[in-house]
Amino acid sequence: MSCISLLDRQELQQRVKLFCITRGHPEHWLYTGMFKRVELQKALGNHLSWKDRNPVFFDDIAARLLPVIPLIIYRLIENDAMDTAERLLALYSPLLAYYPLRFTFVRDILAYFYGHLPGKLIVRILNVLDISK
Repeated sequence: MSCISLLDRQELQQRVKLFCITRGHPEHWLYTGMFKRVELQKALGNHLSWKDRNPVFFDDIAARLLPVIPLIIYRLIENDAMDTAERLLALYSPLLAYYPLRFTFVRDILAYFYGHLPGKLIVRILNVLDISK
């Protein structure tokens, strides 16, 4: 499980925290106007800083994890690694707030695996939606 060891690294978790802090409000897409990126030149580099319409996924390594984390969670649940899936969801749920398909992610996992999931993992999956808002 070298993938899990990479996700557990402190350096990657610090990058994810920095991404969440500097990114701004996760629901920025609800507001009209252009989304202003924080430190665009630093995120994209000098050669790409003029391309202000690149998708968010190209900004940095933390953003590149957005489409990958749900796939890893799916596979962990498929392979009965519920504790690892729950731990990764605990670590990366602040990042998943920026995932545009998080409702679909939660719906699909619960639809496919609901009868086989422990209650603690179901609650953790539902917390990805951040319903308290």
